[in-house]
Amino acid sequence: MKIFLNISLAILCSLLFACSTTTTKNSIDMAASGKTKLVYSGLTSDNAALHKAVLSALQLRGWTITDSGNPIKAKISNRGQNAVVSIEASGGKLEVDTKGSTIDDGTAYVPIRYVDYLHKTVVKQLSSAN
Repeated sequence: MKIFLNISLAILCSLLFACSTTTTKNSIDMAASGKTKLVYSGLTSDNAALHKAVLSALQLRGWTITDSGNPIKAKISNRGQNAVVSIEASGGKLEVDTKGSTIDDGTAYVPIRYVDYLHKTVVKQLSSAN
């Protein structure tokens, strides 16, 4: 039983590491090719409510808001990742530019997971406001 548990744990760790490595590689490749923008559409709310939801989501997720205008600018640092975003929130969509984000040794990257989680929180904020 102990051998089975150790093997299962080793397989799980391998899978987790592989997924993390792939995401990091994609993030670095995107930034290297200049594709630093992520767009999320289909948000059904007026511009003021969308802007408010983005600001609320950033605060809930621990981001530091550096400019609350439009575009909204924010940053967060965690585990060697320094994510920077400039978010235009209007017309039922979010356009998130991540130019300037770096990882570990200063390598440029696109913080895909951070922005995806932020988007999910924006959606929750919009649905709880209704």
